[in-house]
Amino acid sequence: MNANSVNIHATCVAIGGKGVLIEGPSGSGKSLLAFALVDGAQSPRRTAHFVSDDRTELFVSDGRLIARAPDALKGLAELHGVGVLNVDAVDAIEPVLLVRLCPPHMIERMPYPDGTVLCGVALPLLKVPERNAFVAAMMIRHHPAISSQPAHSSMS
Repeated sequence: MNANSVNIHATCVAIGGKGVLIEGPSGSGKSLLAFALVDGAQSPRRTAHFVSDDRTELFVSDGRLIARAPDALKGLAELHGVGVLNVDAVDAIEPVLLVRLCPPHMIERMPYPDGTVLCGVALPLLKVPERNAFVAAMMIRHHPAISSQPAHSSMS
C-alpha cells in the first residue's frame, strides 16, 4: 500500500472490464457473491475476474478511482466452508459501481438512483440482499452501470 491509497473492507470483481466493489459486514456474503459473478460470466464479451477479496486498496489516478488487491492477497479468495483458493485475478480496475450487502428489508422495490463517494470519486450505489448470491448477482448484472442498458424509472 502506498501513502496515497486506502485499504477498505470490500471485495472487487471485474465484469466485462468494469469494476464492482462489494461491501458488507463479515459473513454477509461478499466472497460468495464474487464467486457467483465470476462463475456466472457466460460469454467472451461478458467475462468476469476477481480483483481482490475481503480487502481492497483504493487510490485515485488522473481523477479515476482504481481498485487493486493488497500484495499479500493477490490471486487469493476465501470460499466459506472450503478455504482459501487461488483465483484468476486482474491487477487493477476502475470501479463503476459500489454494491452494499444489506438485510432484505432495507432494499426498496423500486429504488431511486443512489450514490456514494469514495476517495473523492462519485459512484452509483446498489443495495442487494446479503447472503443471497443468486439474487444479488442478477441485480448487479442488470444494473445500468454494468449492463450499459438504461433502467426505466417507472413501469408503463
